[in-house]
Amino acid sequence: FQGKARSNPNDVQAAIGWLARNTPVRIINYSYGAPTSEDDDSFARGVDYLVDTYGLILIVSAGNSGPAAYTVGSPGNAYNLLSVANWSSRGTIASSSSRGPTVGGRSKPDIAAPGTNILSTAHNWDDWFTNDFVSMTGTSMAAPHLAGAAALIRHAGISDPLGIKAVLINTTDN
Repeated sequence: FQGKARSNPNDVQAAIGWLARNTPVRIINYSYGAPTSEDDDSFARGVDYLVDTYGLILIVSAGNSGPAAYTVGSPGNAYNLLSVANWSSRGTIASSSSRGPTVGGRSKPDIAAPGTNILSTAHNWDDWFTNDFVSMTGTSMAAPHLAGAAALIRHAGISDPLGIKAVLINTTDN
């Protein structure tokens, strides 16, 4: 199951656009990405457009292609979303977590969160013969921590997406 998912960037952008136009949702966790050899590819630009146009807070997994540099995927390389790395322990980025900089030299990912051995619901949780929860590792386990933190900050009264991103980044250590 893991590593076999595929998505069309146009479909993803259409879904995010529909969500923004038709619901009050403004915080989105997107745990997917694809390798890119460009600093600002069309997927990243499209996602940035949606973030800017609809005032979204988009949290994206940086990817699990580490430890080499230049491995942050797209759309995690976009300017205005929050790209998340996985730490294995406080202050230590997991060896599998993608790293920056981007091809153009920009600093990405933006932030790191716990993503190692995270207990999460199983994709087949409703099958009687499976466990309801599984322990997983990766940036897809780290990103939801930041989506939750963004929701708490928004609830506290900061509604500007770039302001929320700034609070999250500027209140970290290491």
